[in-house]
Amino acid sequence: MEGSGIGRISGGVDNVFNDTRGPVNINYFQESFRRARDPRVLNANLLAWLHERFVPPNGYAAAEAMVRECGLVVVHGPRGAGRRTAALMLLHGADSSSSDYRELSNHPDEEDEPLDSTAVEEDDRLLLDLTETPEQVVEGLRGDLDSLCAKVQNARAILVVAISSEQCDLLAPLSPWFAAIGKPDGREVFLSHLAAKGIEPTREDLSAGHVAEHLAGETTSSVASLAAVVHDARNADPDGAFNAWLDAAFTALTEQGGAVAEQVKAHRDGGYRALLVTAGFLERSSADAVFSADRDLQRVLDLPTEEVHALERADFTERLTDIGASIDDDGLVRFTKLAYDAAVRTHFWRNFPDLRQRFRQWTGDVVRQRSQSEEQAGRLVDHFADQCLSTGGHRDLLWLTDFWTREPANPSAARQALVRGLADRKVDWVFRQEIYRWSRNTALGACLAHVLISVCAEEMMSTRPEQALVRLKNLARSRDESVARSAGATLSRLAHNDDRFFRSLLRRIAGNPNDHGLFLRLTSPFRLVEPTHGGARPLIADGGVRTALTTGWSSLLATEPRQVFTERVVAWLPDERLVDLLVTACGTRARDFNTLYLITRDWVRSAADADDRAHRHQVAARLHRATDTAFGLTTEENLR
Repeated sequence: MEGSGIGRISGGVDNVFNDTRGPVNINYFQESFRRARDPRVLNANLLAWLHERFVPPNGYAAAEAMVRECGLVVVHGPRGAGRRTAALMLLHGADSSSSDYRELSNHPDEEDEPLDSTAVEEDDRLLLDLTETPEQVVEGLRGDLDSLCAKVQNARAILVVAISSEQCDLLAPLSPWFAAIGKPDGREVFLSHLAAKGIEPTREDLSAGHVAEHLAGETTSSVASLAAVVHDARNADPDGAFNAWLDAAFTALTEQGGAVAEQVKAHRDGGYRALLVTAGFLERSSADAVFSADRDLQRVLDLPTEEVHALERADFTERLTDIGASIDDDGLVRFTKLAYDAAVRTHFWRNFPDLRQRFRQWTGDVVRQRSQSEEQAGRLVDHFADQCLSTGGHRDLLWLTDFWTREPANPSAARQALVRGLADRKVDWVFRQEIYRWSRNTALGACLAHVLISVCAEEMMSTRPEQALVRLKNLARSRDESVARSAGATLSRLAHNDDRFFRSLLRRIAGNPNDHGLFLRLTSPFRLVEPTHGGARPLIADGGVRTALTTGWSSLLATEPRQVFTERVVAWLPDERLVDLLVTACGTRARDFNTLYLITRDWVRSAADADDRAHRHQVAARLHRATDTAFGLTTEENLR
């Protein structure tokens, strides 16, 4: 819709209107997810949110049929058709009882091949989103994609790939699984998003020419965000009519940018503009917090200090009135016009690029001072993230992450900055790579390391468990005991709740001397021998698990002093299957058999009573019969 003033919306969880003068940012469901921490809850919240608002696009039924028939579909369509959302709904529809799916990396990870087909398991639900992936990267994935598709079908898994229409030629070998989708009906999208907010206009309410034109011509995300602004308008005027809310939303999106430009042009005073910027970034913060942040911004911008006494200047309320803001009954600063704060942020960010690093420093200082509530500080982080991500300034978020983990630290803000970067489809891979680089630094500061542990365990784990695992494993090797202990405990907790994660982690750490402590923590006999999470077979029945356990014990017995692993050996002794693995791990090394013999002897001697001693003696006898077989030794007499 050229000239309409509302352009394309971009982003993932956080979406950005583009009016004719820059992005107007609307975070229309980031806030609702911020409290979710369990990876499964994050997935469930996202899928439920999308499902409630989803309108199937043209071609969706054919894509659904393809998933049912062969478990594989490559969804493609024009920008704005909701390709990623359609892909997620196809996965959700394949098994609506579960929110579990894995997102495959569209960029190679340092410790994994991209699209590793060997990691595909039966009943996996996999998403590969290539819509924002550069052409050269897509070309490099073609061979791996062929192998992946074959493995998915053999494993009875489900794979949904989302690509742009322009990428079809690059992936022509996959054309048998192509499913084209178009843009869903804009009016239905608008109505579904309004209904989710409890707003139910009549179809006549949407019959106005400019409304119908907008809903027909805009992207799915832009229409959805218009609904979010209508919701804001209702909150500002709950007794008003729907048409008034809709008009206010259109005005906010089409006219506020121009109004801000005229306001800035008419007021060249640095102090006036500094307060305008401050209110733009901190709207809905307390008056005291805005006042303090305004002083901080003037300092960071090196504005000259007023010579007149404070009592001779305009008071704070008067200054706010001058810029079009006021203090409400709750003591919070608000602009009098809907969405004016977003237009202010966009104007200054786009038109004063030489001040962006100073805005970054100011944001860092204000959040670090904790002069606002956590919710208010969170909005400031979001507002800054919106702006820097809209202009390719994602490195500013990484800088702030590091800044907020140095004393005086604000780890909550640092975490939020990382999460925003990970949610951006264009640069999420940059943030994953930076987290990987940080995780490899065994001398990394403890505060930043703990932030990474949280982000990996809760955000990355929700859809990219393998990459979360790699980074947590690195952090478990930290020189800082608190970091290593926390990362190890986190890995153990995740492995306890997820058999697939357990198998993958065990395979990666088995035999590595750096991971012996984690191996011992992971190998609880109960976890290995009891069926868990509805599984019909215990983990010990898996050949890959047995191989990894044997490798891990072989390394432990060969390199660590006995006291390091005695407790775990004793825990394993009552189960014959586990004893057999210990024997296999010894190979033909007499020293290792002798170590097991000494541990077993002490265990038998420490029996509480005669019955317990008799039972333990039987267990020990099994172990020593295996030793007899290997070396012709007779040791039972020594145990009596």
